[in-house]
Amino acid sequence: MIEKVLDYNTLTDRDKKIVEEVLNNLPTVEPVYKELIKVKFRIKEIPEYDCKELYDKLKDIGFTVQGFRIDGGIKYPMLSVCNEARDFEKLLNIKND
Repeated sequence: MIEKVLDYNTLTDRDKKIVEEVLNNLPTVEPVYKELIKVKFRIKEIPEYDCKELYDKLKDIGFTVQGFRIDGGIKYPMLSVCNEARDFEKLLNIKND
């Protein structure tokens, strides 16, 4: 039998209450780990850094969000940008004659 991978986006409020109850009964677990579990189970949301202005500037050369880094309680996107040099020169207003 194949076991499905848990989809954290489909957890019910009851599922989340169970996770919180388990965490409340684990006094020896460091608070930082409890917070990470709350984020993973979508009990607690981490605010995402607003990159709209940067995204608008990069839209013409293309980029992808590869993941996120959490720093200081804020989720920062990790971007991948790949294009030829002339497009970056144009974006940065660099002339190469």
